[in-house]
Amino acid sequence: MLINTENLFHTITHSNKNKTILLNNISLKIPSSSITLIVGPTGSGKTLLCQHFNGLLLPSEGKVIVNGIDLNKETSYRIMSKFAYIFQNPSHQLFLKNVYDDITYGLKDSLFSKSDIKKKVTKIVSLLGIDEEILSSNIYSISDSDKKKIAIAGALLADKPSIIFDEPLWGFDCNEKTNFTKLILDLKNSSEKNIFIISHDIDSLIDITDYIVVMKSGESRFFDKKSDFFSSSIGLDFLSQQMHEVRDFLKKLKLSHPYINDNVFSMTQAKKQLELLNYRGEF
Repeated sequence: MLINTENLFHTITHSNKNKTILLNNISLKIPSSSITLIVGPTGSGKTLLCQHFNGLLLPSEGKVIVNGIDLNKETSYRIMSKFAYIFQNPSHQLFLKNVYDDITYGLKDSLFSKSDIKKKVTKIVSLLGIDEEILSSNIYSISDSDKKKIAIAGALLADKPSIIFDEPLWGFDCNEKTNFTKLILDLKNSSEKNIFIISHDIDSLIDITDYIVVMKSGESRFFDKKSDFFSSSIGLDFLSQQMHEVRDFLKKLKLSHPYINDNVFSMTQAKKQLELLNYRGEF
């Protein structure tokens, strides 16, 4: 799904008739079948922007065009049905007491048989590392981490063309983060879905990302391919202190091992450079 925003503004009017601009003149063109990472400080407009992509909110000024459809009050419902949305807090979208019932709710009116649905659930919970024993549990008795996985499983099972993840790594440990990123990459490679990820955890997600949007104070300060992000001053500011230290370490290694690439942006990329040294017997 191709998504364009043209001079998008979102403004609220207060009781005293003063106005606050929450999204300020945003123009983006996000290609189909891509993974887009939306980053920025809390309150910068990341979630608000994505809620315009799926028609949940409409612009005060400007346009949002999804697959050639100009979103307005009459057309937004047609687009909402094409998106799955996973909230930052999974409790905001889990509403059935039984875990299995909640995961499969999106298929309750589908033509799939119960056995086919069960097979789909088994596959997805396995990919997410969900213990099948909790499928019969009360949704309120499981951990926050498992609630997040259940919310993600339900969205994936619904199989919408586009998915918006709001802070999907919240509450996940290192292994769970790895499972999630593998799942998203597999999803992209096996389908033509548009995937949008709102997150502060850029280090964990950069390897699977195609495009990056940087939001600040309601404005898009950067939008481009990942390859161009870290060559910009804005991109380098987003690297964690740990990642800066790793880059400095690789830069020193490069002095004696010229084939080392010190221009890395994630621990996975850095690990590959060290593995290269080890393979050559030089580390």
